[in-house]
Amino acid sequence: ARGTREERGGFRQFFLENNVVDFDHLQKKVHEVNVMTGYCGEMAVLEIFLNGIQLSGSPAALYSDPRTQDVLADVADGSYPRQLKARYSSGFFLLVEDRR
Repeated sequence: ARGTREERGGFRQFFLENNVVDFDHLQKKVHEVNVMTGYCGEMAVLEIFLNGIQLSGSPAALYSDPRTQDVLADVADGSYPRQLKARYSSGFFLLVEDRR
């Protein structure tokens, strides 16, 4: 089992000292996940804003939101966000868009 978000804590690796998202590091981790899965299926979009994210048309959420931290923790763990797996059951790849 993956454990709780707090136990995993991996989402913190995407933040710089001033609590700004390290976009380059996040993009690199998403690319690694896409390569491991072979870029199959539909495209899902992870939009990065100064204060939060929006995941494939879902409502935007602040970085302090547990749902956002779950998304980032999944990517940090080398996996796609669990929130998308039911919606894209035949597979997907994740595109990161910088909206800062």
